[in-house]
Amino acid sequence: MSALNPAEPLPNNRAWPFRLAVGGWLLAGILGVWLLPDVGLAGNVVLGGLWLAGLGVLLREFITSLFGPVLAYDLLRMGRRKRTFWTRGLYAVAMAIIFTWMYVLWYYTATRYGPLAHPREMAKLAETFFTAYMVVQFVLVCLLTPGGVASSITDEKERRTIEFMLATDLRDREILFGKFASRVGSLLLFLMAGLPILSLVQFFGGIDPDQVMAGFAATFITVISLSGMAMAASVLSRKSRDAIALTYLFAIAYCCFSGVAMGLGMAATRAGEMITIGSRVIGWDDVAYPFVCGNPFYMVPNLLSRRGGTTPSVLLNGTLHYLIFHMVVFALFMGWSGLRLRSIALAQTFGGGPKKRSLGQRLTGGKSISIKAASASMRPDMGNSPILWKEIFIESGFKMGLFAKIILTMLVLASFAPVLVIAVSVLVLDNSWRYGGPWWGIGRWKEFSEATNAYVRVLSPVVSSMIFLAIAIRGAGTILGERDRHSLDVLLTTPLPTGKILWGKWWGCLLGMRWAWAWLGSIWLIGLATGGVAPIMLPALAISAAVYAAGFAWIGIFCSVTMKSALRATMAAIAISMFAGGGYFLGFLFCCILPLELGGGRLGGGRDMDIIVDFFSGFSPPVNMAWLPIHEFADWETSLSHRDIPYAPFWILGLLAWGGLAVAISSSSLARFHKLANRLPMTNRRPLTGFQSDTSGQSRPLDDD
Repeated sequence: MSALNPAEPLPNNRAWPFRLAVGGWLLAGILGVWLLPDVGLAGNVVLGGLWLAGLGVLLREFITSLFGPVLAYDLLRMGRRKRTFWTRGLYAVAMAIIFTWMYVLWYYTATRYGPLAHPREMAKLAETFFTAYMVVQFVLVCLLTPGGVASSITDEKERRTIEFMLATDLRDREILFGKFASRVGSLLLFLMAGLPILSLVQFFGGIDPDQVMAGFAATFITVISLSGMAMAASVLSRKSRDAIALTYLFAIAYCCFSGVAMGLGMAATRAGEMITIGSRVIGWDDVAYPFVCGNPFYMVPNLLSRRGGTTPSVLLNGTLHYLIFHMVVFALFMGWSGLRLRSIALAQTFGGGPKKRSLGQRLTGGKSISIKAASASMRPDMGNSPILWKEIFIESGFKMGLFAKIILTMLVLASFAPVLVIAVSVLVLDNSWRYGGPWWGIGRWKEFSEATNAYVRVLSPVVSSMIFLAIAIRGAGTILGERDRHSLDVLLTTPLPTGKILWGKWWGCLLGMRWAWAWLGSIWLIGLATGGVAPIMLPALAISAAVYAAGFAWIGIFCSVTMKSALRATMAAIAISMFAGGGYFLGFLFCCILPLELGGGRLGGGRDMDIIVDFFSGFSPPVNMAWLPIHEFADWETSLSHRDIPYAPFWILGLLAWGGLAVAISSSSLARFHKLANRLPMTNRRPLTGFQSDTSGQSRPLDDD
């Protein structure tokens, strides 16, 4: 960028012509959106690509300096990892196996009554596989992006190399965007591994090119937006596990708040509440739309569900709204990260400089009275369990900043807001949809209890799943976190048995989430107090939550004692927890549900399929946590897929399976930790010295034989 030095005299300064050229190109792009005729989604994508290519040519020197040498180093380091090639290959092979399986079953049903399949059936196969492909791809994006990107800066902090990077002449944007581009490029290459399989499906027909481009554009921008969010969390956090958890927290909070905003807006619009601006009447759902249009669970299904009756302009507008929202989010997060990278990293490494006097110090004339000191004095004695004491009171949970705590507090408070809405709409207002009469009438309270039962059934699996995932992530950093802090060797030199150390870590994973358990327990107590949950089901909920939490804690600890780095352990714990918590339903969907849908139900189904669904559901904690809050033990409450099939035996079977899984993983984890600690029992070996003791206690030379 020396050729664009703004310090040169104005006649010889090349910066202003460069700025004018870039500004003119940007203005041409903005005017092109409004002035060009409707050329369809394909034409807009081509013209947009050409415009971006021209902008890249103008900004080639700036782009080169934007990423710097960090991009090349990180790409080379990550590209040489064997697991990168293995994961891409396994993803491509898995998609090929899924398509082959679906094709075989489809061919069996399509040619059952004739030698040739109808073209309409071929198009149905392609459309079904494309929908499944996009769903799997989007789920992988949501799961892999936080873990793959959120560790970019925290990884340097944990290795204590961030201060060396900041001491070089690298700019903050070079560090930030270099890390960002390398991680995002690796994720995009992973997703592109399945494109050859999808290209083969195009020969079957039935796939709208507009939907293909809209789906991939939405997936790409979701990766970019989540990556920007993960980079901000990585700058803000000290550890990779905290950054990953913070990224998930940001994403979950936005999805929840935007969903509530759209629900309230649609309810207000249906009730006739409008906003008048001049001569234009706007509904509240239109007001909430700019905030909700970035919610993938609201927009992506709408974009993928467009059919031939919808014009391409509608699909293009929806995609553009989604892109614009996430580009704004990306710019905000990356801009904040670039401004705060150096200051936060230096403060976390060397301290925040001179500390301000606290309010207690000012009131007491400089005496040190702090909240931390007060909380430390309130801690109980250590007793005979120092590891448990340390895990509960020192390593109490994830380290989050003020902004994350505010978001988490708002999320907790928002979870209780539906109870107030239900109480007002059912007991206060007169538009009760089922029962009339005064608010103290039996019918009104019955309706109120049914509504709170639905509230508990929705919130209980969501909150419990977040807690289980947090327990697994915390467990993944128990042993490796001690090693990264160089305290594992010190811990192993103590006289504490290895079993007591690991069991203390396990109890810490459970009891360290005590505030989260209080949140979940409050939801259950609200259902119990309002009559929405039968009292006998509260112990069943508590026992189930304890068994599942024990299993997830051992999953995280097992990853911590088997993996080589905290990042690998965290990603493995997340993947295993997602699969064990219900991710196996994707395999069931591809192997059973979709083939049955393609075969028109001719391959089986009925009661046998309901039993299979109940069987797999019994092993899924979210499904069980949604089924357990029973209200009146009606037929539809005691069953799941079919009223004639009781679900309780499947729940008990799944609970026993999770208990057995926890016992098996705990035994394996203890054995591996014994080996890691090098505390295996000594065997009778021949002495290595040249002398051995005889029965009289005297040493004599060893025999030459």
